[in-house]
Amino acid sequence: MFKKLLTTHWLFLFALAFCLLPAPFSCSNREAEYAKESLNSKNENALPDTLLITSKAAVFFQPDSLTIAGRLTGKDSEDFRMGMDDYLFSLNESLEFLKEQKLSVIDAFHSKYILFKGNDNSFVVKIDSLPELWGLYLFEPGKQPLYADITDIETEYGRYFK
Repeated sequence: MFKKLLTTHWLFLFALAFCLLPAPFSCSNREAEYAKESLNSKNENALPDTLLITSKAAVFFQPDSLTIAGRLTGKDSEDFRMGMDDYLFSLNESLEFLKEQKLSVIDAFHSKYILFKGNDNSFVVKIDSLPELWGLYLFEPGKQPLYADITDIETEYGRYFK
């Protein structure tokens, strides 16, 4: 009985966090949608599930609900839940820091690919092939994007944008 109650409690907390996490990104989501439309209209070979990033920004990514549901039912689900708490905490701390730096923050939630387009180079990330389910990239045109450590965002930010 207690285990079932605990499982239901964790599922509720996860659902709540999953629904509320994208809320801080709502302003940047409009920019992301505009970038997707722009990419699709200018390049007929572009994928509709590709997020185009052309300016200085931090781009967060997170798993879709099917991926999370699969992990929650697996044999290592308890470890996954603990790790998920840590990731969500680190993402929130990173978001707060990046807002203080006045860096544009974009959520890649509905995208399968992120296309970073700089002055003379492009870099494509296939989100579902990354080793981590949650994370972020820092990007500035003229530089290769940096897959940043969300547990040490201040150091990563300082090194990349110096």
